[in-house]
Amino acid sequence: MGRRRPNDPVGLSDESVCTTDPRRQAELLAEYIRRRAYVAESYHTGKVLYGDAREFNRLLGRLRAATTIRPIEGEQGARLPPMLEIALSISGLRFARERTGDCDCLVSCEDMAKARMHIADRLSPIGHRPRAHNLRHHVKGFMALIQKFSGKPVIPRRYRNSVYDPHFAPGISEIVPSFFRGLEPSATIGQLVKIAEDARKEWAGRQPRFIEYFPGYGLHLGPDGSLISAAGITVAKFEPNIPTYFH
Repeated sequence: MGRRRPNDPVGLSDESVCTTDPRRQAELLAEYIRRRAYVAESYHTGKVLYGDAREFNRLLGRLRAATTIRPIEGEQGARLPPMLEIALSISGLRFARERTGDCDCLVSCEDMAKARMHIADRLSPIGHRPRAHNLRHHVKGFMALIQKFSGKPVIPRRYRNSVYDPHFAPGISEIVPSFFRGLEPSATIGQLVKIAEDARKEWAGRQPRFIEYFPGYGLHLGPDGSLISAAGITVAKFEPNIPTYFH
């Protein structure tokens, strides 16, 4: 059995036993490919939703200006990015329900104007380098996927021959930088190693699960038409964003 490291997740080994049944191998490979594709799609969706800090700050500034500057009649407005639009939609719906006492009421322009002032007053520009939450989340989830299907731990290393040289251990661990090199070219090997080190500390003594990071994977229709995930989460109702434009 391979050497045990103190921060390895449970159930893993450097010398894991793999199936020799060709049919089972094909099933596992197909499922791994499906999950890997899901990680990539989820990452791209996260980038669209969250955007970057500079763009967030610029749009927040325009949103604040829109609370005091009257738009020019006939001027073409631009739609808010998804996360700001979500915040406005939730606030606008809440103000509409408070105003009418009706959970199924229509949201008025006055409700959205109030929501706009509410959000502009409470959100602050990002004044520091963000922690790349989208990248961190997906690196950890992808590591959990690799470990589940290989039975081996992903090992990040800061040094090579006593010289600082961030890298991943040869073998299965090298899938991580290879995957994210194509998914997010701006991510550095040092950044990926740091995320992987943090994940191993977090997982020491337990086994991470892919579904922890991607609870929406495998959504299917339930008998009543609701959506049910493999994690047992039920999506009973959707509330679409209210399309919101600003000048």
